[in-house]
Amino acid sequence: MSVRLLIRPVLRPRVIPAPRLQILALKSPSISTSACNYAKSHRKTSLASTPTPEAVETHTDFVPPKGSKGHKKVHEDISAVATSEEDEVISQASHKMDSTLEWFKRELAQMETRVSGRVVPSLLDPVRVILKDAGGAAVRLDQVSTVGVRDGNTLVITLFDEANMKDVETSIFSAQIPNMNPQRSDARTLKIIVPKPTMEARQSAIATAAKMAEDTKVKIRASRESGMKTLKGMGYAKHSKFADELQKATDKHTKDIDALVAKLKKSISA
Repeated sequence: MSVRLLIRPVLRPRVIPAPRLQILALKSPSISTSACNYAKSHRKTSLASTPTPEAVETHTDFVPPKGSKGHKKVHEDISAVATSEEDEVISQASHKMDSTLEWFKRELAQMETRVSGRVVPSLLDPVRVILKDAGGAAVRLDQVSTVGVRDGNTLVITLFDEANMKDVETSIFSAQIPNMNPQRSDARTLKIIVPKPTMEARQSAIATAAKMAEDTKVKIRASRESGMKTLKGMGYAKHSKFADELQKATDKHTKDIDALVAKLKKSISA
């Protein structure tokens, strides 16, 4: 009896290989070409669209020199809004005029007080005391003394330091205030008897005020001429808008001076 051997094949598990992943590079000639073309065209467009800087037209009221064709016809196209430079020129000239007018007002006020017969400490306001012990420094009288009124017609000066007596006396005489003659009462006190003003003194005051008024007007006109000189240097004509403003300021201050003199005459004559 024969024996059959059955040999079964051993089944091994089949290994299935994993699918290969392929990474595909995106190559798009059309896209890259379009990008390059866009960059080139954009650069050309940007350069073409950039505006070319042009010279800005500026305006100056230039005054042609004498002998030129345009001397008689000066170009006067001034802007409605003045620039800061022109405003500064007018402002400085007006400030000088104001300062001159204020000085004139103070002088007339002191003159009116003297000829009105009123005795007040402000009669000695013009006095400046030269202190030799302080190196020749000039100070107001009320800085070294007190000034009061006694009996309605006498100014009494009381010094803080009797060492300044000689300097105070000398300074009062140097101020040349009419009818101000100090007299010593003691080591620290001076008195000044103020006489009543005469008709002659009143008329003299009016004449002095008139002369001072003319001198003040000359200073006002000098301030105007200084401003005009600056404007001409900037190229403006004699009859420009800014020159007219200077003239208006001059006329106003001149009228104010005349009004102050008229007021003084009326006060003295009353």
